[in-house]
Amino acid sequence: MGANVSNKSVDTESNILHWLDIENKFEKQNSVVCYRGVITDEITNSLCYMLHQIVLNRGSGSKVGRNIFAIAVEYLQNMMRYSRKRIDLEDIDKKNSENLGEGFIGVNYIEQDNEWEIMACNAIDLHEVVTLNEQLEKICNLSGEELSQAFQDKIEQGNVTDRGAGLGLLSIVKRSSKPIKYKIVEMPDKKRARIFISAYING
Repeated sequence: MGANVSNKSVDTESNILHWLDIENKFEKQNSVVCYRGVITDEITNSLCYMLHQIVLNRGSGSKVGRNIFAIAVEYLQNMMRYSRKRIDLEDIDKKNSENLGEGFIGVNYIEQDNEWEIMACNAIDLHEVVTLNEQLEKICNLSGEELSQAFQDKIEQGNVTDRGAGLGLLSIVKRSSKPIKYKIVEMPDKKRARIFISAYING
């Protein structure tokens, strides 16, 4: 009995130290918002409102706040619609069920550069990796003028919610103060991959 209690205590302490380590890393990185889990309209609204208020309270201007808000909304809506890691969520009276995407979003303030980093991660199908990687590389190599034209063309075509190089991704790249960073990593199930994207806003 004593040994079992001792083992549980060790496990509990290990878990606490694990989360303390994560919290310390977030604090060191000046993380102001971190969320991982299912994405709903309510969560999107709450996270973006909170983020906008935090940015304004830190003394950044309203334009900075609007840009960060817009990028966060694009990330969250993309995860909600397209993430390949999903969960069936029943409402409280169990009359309805929604199949919702999961993902991660984090926002850091990089003091030495006076800029905000807005990052996101979600799962995609493995067969999408090559095409998406090509689209990202193409978008990231566009000039400012070419990016604006691609953005306008997408609006005129009406393909605002297509996968890959859709209007949302173009909007994120267009708003970012410097080239976005991205990385795609295969998941252990060999069927999906995680895509990480970071955008930046001066301010």
